[in-house]
Amino acid sequence: EYRLAHEASEIESLRTNADFPNVPLVLITHGSAFEIKEIMEFGQKSQEFAAKVEALWQSLMREYLSLGSHTLHLTAEQSGHYIHLTEPELLDKALAWVGDESTKL
Repeated sequence: EYRLAHEASEIESLRTNADFPNVPLVLITHGSAFEIKEIMEFGQKSQEFAAKVEALWQSLMREYLSLGSHTLHLTAEQSGHYIHLTEPELLDKALAWVGDESTKL
């Protein structure tokens, strides 16, 4: 993974999304307020630092949405790492959307 991350040909293929399949893509991210609180509590960091880290992370996650033309972003406002346990209804929503989008392809 790290070796390929520095090879120009690999980086270019990520930029062009040339090899990404034409499939529905759902991105489910944690809520920023929840994660900032977690970073502050467990990482012993300031709110300013935690907010910067979270903003960067969310920005990176949104980049995934540019990989396909059938994308959906859902935010689990009350969740951190265990979205499937704390907000399972988002999984139902994601699967229903994927099913609907799949019929359009």
